[in-house]
Order: sequence, then C-alpha cells, then structure tokens
Amino acid sequence: MWEFCVTASNKNENVIQYIQDKVLNVLTECDGVHSFVKKENFCSLCVGAKKEKSSYLKKKLTKIICDAVCEKMKQNYLKENVSINVVDESLFQAFIKVYTYFDIEIEKAIAIRAIYFPNVLNIESFLEFKLRPLKQKWKEMCNLTNLNASLFVKSETFLDLLKFLIANLDYKHKCIIINFLNNKIYKIVGEERVFLCDFCGEDVVDVLTKIIELSPQKIVVLNLNNQRTLAVLQDLFVGRLEIAKN
Repeated sequence: MWEFCVTASNKNENVIQYIQDKVLNVLTECDGVHSFVKKENFCSLCVGAKKEKSSYLKKKLTKIICDAVCEKMKQNYLKENVSINVVDESLFQAFIKVYTYFDIEIEKAIAIRAIYFPNVLNIESFLEFKLRPLKQKWKEMCNLTNLNASLFVKSETFLDLLKFLIANLDYKHKCIIINFLNNKIYKIVGEERVFLCDFCGEDVVDVLTKIIELSPQKIVVLNLNNQRTLAVLQDLFVGRLEIAKN
C-alpha cells in the first residue's frame, strides 16, 4: 500500500480542499482511499492505493499539487499581502483573481519540477524551502502593487489596470456561455454545450472570478437582468461580450 499525506495550516484549508476535490476521481480510477482531518491548527489529506497504482496516482497528484500551489496558495498570499484601497470590492476581488493567473504558466513550470512525495508533505514548508523563488516573486508583485497604491484610489485608473491584466491572460476556451437563468457556465464543443461549472448569479465577484479562471476568448451571456453585473462585464471584457436572448 502506497500512502501520502499533504498538510497545511487552517488558513490554507482551501488548498487542501482543492487537492481533495481534484483527486477523488483519480482515487476512484485506481481503487484508492482518502481521509480528510481538520484539527485546531492544521488540516490534512491522506490518500492511499495499491503499490502498483502508485506511479499513476503520483503523476496525477503532481499536476494537482502544482495547480494548488500556483493558483490557490498564490491567491491566498496575494489576498493577505496586497494593500490597496479600492471603493468597489468586486473589482478588487477580480484584480486578485487575475493577478493570480498572471505569469502562471511559467510558475507552474517551476513548481512541477520541485514536487516530490515524502510520507507527509506540508504545503507551506514546501513553498518556503523548495519554491522560494516563487514566493519571492509573489512578494515582489505585492510590493510593486502596494508602492503604487495611491494610483489605484481612482476607480477609473484601477479599472484600466484590471482591463490590461485581463486582456493579457492566455485564452483557455474559445467561447463560454453564461446562463443567469440556471446559474451555469458552459463551453462550446462543436455544436454542443458542455457544462463547466456553477456560479452565484447574485454575486458579481463570483461571476467575475469564474470568468477570469476560465479565461475565454468570447463570452455569451443569457438571461442577465442585473444592470450592475452587466455594466461590470461590459467594462472589463471589451469586445468579447455578446448578449443573447436565449
């Protein structure tokens, strides 16, 4: 039996939850087991499978842990260390999300080479000692942002920065459809709609962060009656938004 545990302090619980969500299907494929434990100061996820399945499980876990560090831990770090006062909280949350994905492919290429499988891997220690250049880069991003915080006080300046960052993200999908009637997002594959994820239609921050995460070239919106959400989407995704009737 091959066993592996990944741990984190409770402030990074979402990182461990992300790893758990992503690995469940893999464990099903290789008849593996898992256990999630949360205590006062830390949480942990333990997985196990037969030794002959360990190579396959390690391969899948390598990408999952890489994504967890470069997406979830980076986002947590930016939230904790970026200090700018923006009137519109939804724009700030969108900024953190898009800043998370800035340069992320380079960061993933660095992280994936450093991942290894001791019996227990503490995700924070892994970042601190094995991925110090990444953490230093995130620190520099935060310092640069904080030094220029006074420029972001005016919402139009901040909006311009956010639009610039969004426009420079690599596309992950050619087209997505956002249906506000059932709060679901789809991608187009040939002539078919393929479900991607749910979202909270009343929460403009959730809508924005889901779009940024999916990074589509074109966005088709259905059944959107909230004028504030519409205005924000039109401001940030210039030339990429199409409003459809059905």
